[in-house]
Amino acid sequence: MIKIEKFKETVHVRSYHPDVDVEDVVEVKNLPLVRFSSHERPFFMFENHCQNPDCDCNETILAFNEIDEMGAKVANPITFDISLDHFTWQEKRKIKLPKKFQSLVDEFISDLSDEMKSEFKANYNNTKAESRNIAKFEMPVEDVYAGKMVSYAAVFGDDGSILSGGTGVSFLVEYKELKLFVDDQYCIDPMCKCDAVRLVFLKINKGTGIGYDLFTIKVSFQNEIKIDDKRTRYTKEEIKKIYDHWLKSDPQIMDLLETRCRKMKGVGQSLVERHLSKKLHKHTADVGQKKIGRNDPCPCGSGKKYKKCCGKPK
Repeated sequence: MIKIEKFKETVHVRSYHPDVDVEDVVEVKNLPLVRFSSHERPFFMFENHCQNPDCDCNETILAFNEIDEMGAKVANPITFDISLDHFTWQEKRKIKLPKKFQSLVDEFISDLSDEMKSEFKANYNNTKAESRNIAKFEMPVEDVYAGKMVSYAAVFGDDGSILSGGTGVSFLVEYKELKLFVDDQYCIDPMCKCDAVRLVFLKINKGTGIGYDLFTIKVSFQNEIKIDDKRTRYTKEEIKKIYDHWLKSDPQIMDLLETRCRKMKGVGQSLVERHLSKKLHKHTADVGQKKIGRNDPCPCGSGKKYKKCCGKPK
């Protein structure tokens, strides 16, 4: 019988994005920990889904990594993957595993509850919806590299951000007589190491539906707060009280904002990859259409001579 719980400590997960030459070390909280009745040590479970918006694979991919809860290094830790079909809830791409590994796979599949199946399918659908939103989001790559702040609602909201002509806002804050909405914005440059969110607090006119920004706070995830009180009638003390009230009303807010920050960096990465792909396609087309002199500027846009760049002998 398996048992799934949340790991209490923060886990550092390393990932590498070769297309933009970026390596991330992400702090993950509440990572699922799976205990098998047939095995002494527990396993971290990493859930993954296909991010191709046009693919209808209908599967959940789970990666299991054996750990020692006391932090000791495990010699030759057991690792294995399961690809779960959403229709049969059996392995979609079964590969031959050692007997001990396969027994863990079989135990996990046999103990799948309806609640777990529903959660996996919901996460799959959310991933696909987010992938479609990322694919249709457009922004000049120059703005990405310049660190332009982008609203989460502008990418993932159904109606766009209210600050850019849409109707979407992320959060509602009720403080005494005030009813405020919050638009969360992020730098999406994947090369930038910034670790913060800009929060714009708004009041929406019921008649027109137009949002008026009342004040802005920039919050780092190291709990550093910078309040912009230059264009507001509220004092820093009042703003701080509203902000603290919001945090106390939902203890999960900061974790959610950190998660959104990572997702928005992924949006920037996607834009950069699309830009590089178009640039390569244009370069290939230009090379095919006309003869390029050895001393001509390279059409890839590097600024180098062709003979020193793409025309350099391999």
